[in-house]
Amino acid sequence: MDTSTRVLSPEHPHSLVSIDTVAATYLAQGRWSEAEEIFTVVLAISSKVLGKEHPHTLINMVNLAPCYRNQARWQEAEELVTRRGDQ
Repeated sequence: MDTSTRVLSPEHPHSLVSIDTVAATYLAQGRWSEAEEIFTVVLAISSKVLGKEHPHTLINMVNLAPCYRNQARWQEAEELVTRRGDQ
């Protein structure tokens, strides 16, 4: 996706932040399904690499919630922001 994923690996924390930024850009552009897809991948990798309770993983959960909210998927959005690592 970018230089950091190529140089550091897609699982490196810096790469995850970079990829998350791309998803946030898509979200801001109203490209919700594309943003959701990327946020979901970042969340899965972050959970695996950093752990389910790591602050970055929890932030990734909160970042995915607006994708669900913008698609009127209220229950899924609420679950993300209330789970706090119980994934």
